[in-house]
Amino acid sequence: PLDVALLAMAVCALAVADDTEVVEFTLYAPMRDGLLDSMSVGLFSDWRDLALGVDRDLATTLGTTLQVYHKIQHRQWSVYNALKKPEAMVVNVQPLDFSKRAGFVNLGEHMWRHGDQLGAAPRQREKN
Repeated sequence: PLDVALLAMAVCALAVADDTEVVEFTLYAPMRDGLLDSMSVGLFSDWRDLALGVDRDLATTLGTTLQVYHKIQHRQWSVYNALKKPEAMVVNVQPLDFSKRAGFVNLGEHMWRHGDQLGAAPRQREKN
């Protein structure tokens, strides 16, 4: 996913810039995974702290990206600690731009409910 790739690039950049082997973020993460949940009006999200290890001698961009993906997929984060808030970096990625740009468009989850709907003619309801 795009948000994981962007976060992984930020982790790599911060690890090199700060010359550190542990990068910590505070994520504003959705707490539900049902169909169309991300399109709902209420966010139903919570703060979570995520710590990532980036070994200066052995880490690669691909390895760091896979680590970020694994930790987010398996929700390997800790409960938000408000006392560390001034030291934590807050990240909130929401791809909500659905306009067409350079031939590409961000599709919402509703576009895949009955298979690929992009470019398909709209269905007509049968009259009874």
